[in-house]
Amino acid sequence: MDEQNFEFDEETKECVHALFENFWISRTMSLEMYVKIRERETILRKYFEDTFRWRLQINKELVKLEKVPVVAETWMGISAFRERLDYVLFCCLMSFLESKLPGERFLLSTLCDELLLLLNEIQPDTLKWTEQAHRRSFIRVLKYAETLKILTVEEGNVFDFGADEEQEVLFVITALYPYFLRRTAKEIKAYTHFEEFLQEESLNDYHRLYRHIFTSPLVHRSELTLGEKFWLDNVQRRIGETIVDTTNFELEVYREAALLTSSSPISHETFPDAKGISMAVLHLAQVVHGKVSETHEWATDVQGRLLLANAQFREGVHETKLRFGYGWSKEIQTYDLDTLVREVLNLLKTWKLAEESEDSVCLFAPLVRMVGQYPIDYQNKIQAEEVS
Repeated sequence: MDEQNFEFDEETKECVHALFENFWISRTMSLEMYVKIRERETILRKYFEDTFRWRLQINKELVKLEKVPVVAETWMGISAFRERLDYVLFCCLMSFLESKLPGERFLLSTLCDELLLLLNEIQPDTLKWTEQAHRRSFIRVLKYAETLKILTVEEGNVFDFGADEEQEVLFVITALYPYFLRRTAKEIKAYTHFEEFLQEESLNDYHRLYRHIFTSPLVHRSELTLGEKFWLDNVQRRIGETIVDTTNFELEVYREAALLTSSSPISHETFPDAKGISMAVLHLAQVVHGKVSETHEWATDVQGRLLLANAQFREGVHETKLRFGYGWSKEIQTYDLDTLVREVLNLLKTWKLAEESEDSVCLFAPLVRMVGQYPIDYQNKIQAEEVS
């Protein structure tokens, strides 16, 4: 497939970045970026269509890039939601709003009554507003809808509903609501499994590869089709150049994995970030690097992976805490070893840097090749404080 060389200036790359990072960009909330994207509509539409087969929706209210992945992954859930009920209630909220018009007002009590009827008709006793846990779940849903500007609160406070089911709130439906759901080939009721949403598009391996790279923190070679592997093996340099020319990312390819990195500030989630547990993971990488490349206590396989028994992984985390824990945040320093091991492993799995089985942990090549060290002046400062 011919890969067109788009002439992207820095502002166009800024638009691409904004579309990647945001669910949508509304005219009322981000007018400057909205205008920039509209001015570059032709080149942006062509870029996303030719590269990803993604639809760029542009109208008088917003711009929205429909970033459909190749496969659904755990981290793609709504971060504000904690329980299955949150998603159930959000779907019910969307169903309730479907019969409403932008600008229409409604009361929280009306919404609660409608949802109670809807859910209990499907499965009796699923929802009880007398239970505080159910009200808290619904508060998370309503706050998420507010964050997206699907709804705005005209009067009252949503959080008061958590303490008292009789609290009233007046909502207004915004003009953004009709654009939340993407268009599908058939009625939603006709789908029997969520994977059908992903499979209804006709993608070739070139588009699948780009989607894989841009919608996953790390792509393992085992996840790719033969066609995707062909593109990655034979056109890697050209794909990497295109990514640099059109985005703020760079493509890194290892023997068994590929991922995007960036030297530019990214406003959304990255690894590492400023959280203390990220620092602990980087220091663990330093310990692992030493045991693999210096003391040779541990050995990677031909694919660059490091397979550790649970006891070995725990030992590595413990050594990391002893060597580097003095510079961690107060919260992380107070973790007992079991908690620290669990938090470190959870972060590694979230970023697909590790895989856990019943009796072992597999660390993948990108982590094994990382190191995390304190600056020399910081180490000297800590040592001086200990002496004094």
